[in-house]
Amino acid sequence: MKKVVLNHLVIEVITVFLSVFQISVLASNYKIIRISDDIELIKLSKKAYVHVSVSEIASFGKFSSNGLILVNGDEAFLFDTPVTNSQTEILVKWMADTLSATVSTFVPKHWHDDCLGGLETSKLVACKSMKEMATKTEVKTEITDKHWKLVELSGISGETNAHIIFRTDGTVSGDFGCNGFHGAYVLQEESWINFDKLLNTQKMCFDTNVMNIESEISRVLQIADNYNLTPTLLVLNRARMASLARFE
Repeated sequence: MKKVVLNHLVIEVITVFLSVFQISVLASNYKIIRISDDIELIKLSKKAYVHVSVSEIASFGKFSSNGLILVNGDEAFLFDTPVTNSQTEILVKWMADTLSATVSTFVPKHWHDDCLGGLETSKLVACKSMKEMATKTEVKTEITDKHWKLVELSGISGETNAHIIFRTDGTVSGDFGCNGFHGAYVLQEESWINFDKLLNTQKMCFDTNVMNIESEISRVLQIADNYNLTPTLLVLNRARMASLARFE
């Protein structure tokens, strides 16, 4: 069987497509295939399908995630998984039963769980990308006992003394830039995070900019519900919206 290699340019084009193309436009012009209560496919051609899945977060509500399937003979290229492993199992099984195709390559367009939440699905174990993606679970432990310095807040970069430290005992502490804070945090499966019982000192801060930063960081910690992590970068997010804060 001839293997198809996806070069970086092709992947970039597909990533842009998934990021900017409105699913509602596709759905109104192409055939819809529903394979479960929360997963449907938009058939672009015999070899290309957009998969759309619906998930729910208790603190946010329902939201949809989408990705792309490209088929070449008996192999398939999967761009992004649904949010959960169970949804991904259903999608991969449909590809095998209906298209007679096995996923040979998996490519996430970014590191949120709406793109790789189903990475641990057993049927993806043989994928070419699994060795590279396997660090996803391992790096979660690297969030603790590090001095994470704030480098970007609500899309704005700048110098600040603000930082955060996660302890292995489930406590969190840090500095808003003027006042210190401490509290608790819980990490859940698929990179969900929840902050609780956050308290801070009440020093008078005369710098208006510092006060604004403190107020915004406090707000971010209250609403953040998931995170992305690499050895050098921690990003706090809320659902699928733009990142709330970045730390290095």
